[in-house]
Amino acid sequence: MLSILLTIIAFIVIKFIVGFIIDSVAQNKSIKSAGGLKTKYSVLINKIMESDPRIKIYEESNLFVIVGISGIAGSQLFHLSASYGNIAIMMEVKNNPVFGHYKMEWRFPEDMDQHLMFEQMTHDIAQKNDYLINRYQ
Repeated sequence: MLSILLTIIAFIVIKFIVGFIIDSVAQNKSIKSAGGLKTKYSVLINKIMESDPRIKIYEESNLFVIVGISGIAGSQLFHLSASYGNIAIMMEVKNNPVFGHYKMEWRFPEDMDQHLMFEQMTHDIAQKNDYLINRYQ
């Protein structure tokens, strides 16, 4: 009886792992066929880059892009990566003399309008910055 139970559990675990690998391969192929993450999310990346002429792309591959700004007043970097039917975005602010260090994260459906993604992100960032400024007044 115990051996049957262990066999069933092993089968379920193997099926889960195989499904995960198949999904990962399918996602990678989908993004590559779209020209990579930079091409697939070019509207969003361009909107981020248009917000300051000093913003540049720091790293990119087919599956992730890091875009942002870094200088004597700290850095603000956006890490974009594919995540199973979603785009995951993590913004990190470091060494900023006003805001210090903080991170924010978003996850949007991969086919969501990129203008709406940008609007949501700018809204959330403005709220966070207002909170941080008001906290010290």
